[in-house]
Amino acid sequence: MGVLLNVHASALAAPGDPFMVVSEDLRVVAVSESAEAMFGAEASLLSHSLLSTLSSSSGDEVLARAVRRAAMGSRDVVTLSVKAASASARDAGPLEARIAACGPPRAALVVIDLAVRAL
Repeated sequence: MGVLLNVHASALAAPGDPFMVVSEDLRVVAVSESAEAMFGAEASLLSHSLLSTLSSSSGDEVLARAVRRAAMGSRDVVTLSVKAASASARDAGPLEARIAACGPPRAALVVIDLAVRAL
């Protein structure tokens, strides 16, 4: 079953980029197929904290604050350097996450920028 979300165009870089939809309380509520390939099966991610999947060199509180603001409807698109918690995703190297509001219902879209992996 597909879900249609509205999101600011600058949050999306390329078709197929991995993304997660995250609630205001930082729980993963949806995962793209490409995010599953990078971070693990959807069933293992759903309802778990985003911070158990990603961390930021800027600090996890900065990541959490950006996701909460987006989930509450902030129009800003925030880009942060992130790293994955899983060993297979860590092998991908440095990553960037673009965080933007999406909905309905209101949530944060966390898009992993695959272009950064090629650097």
